[in-house]
Amino acid sequence: MKGFKLDNNGDVIIQNRQIEMTDGNNLIRQTVQTVLGTNKGEWFFNPDEGITFDYILTKNPDFDVIRNEIANGLTQVD
Repeated sequence: MKGFKLDNNGDVIIQNRQIEMTDGNNLIRQTVQTVLGTNKGEWFFNPDEGITFDYILTKNPDFDVIRNEIANGLTQVD
């Protein structure tokens, strides 16, 4: 499987008027980073992608809930 290669800002990399592609472990790493960095409901085209940041960004976080939310996020990665 291949996907668009993203830079550190999450933008598609274009070199010599061609979209750069990535695959293998780099694609998996990039996809995990994107899913865990997306607040669920934030992306218009797929509101189910990502994790719920409210579980993490709270005064008294429940680490079991956070662990479960991250695990659920990782299941979104092919």
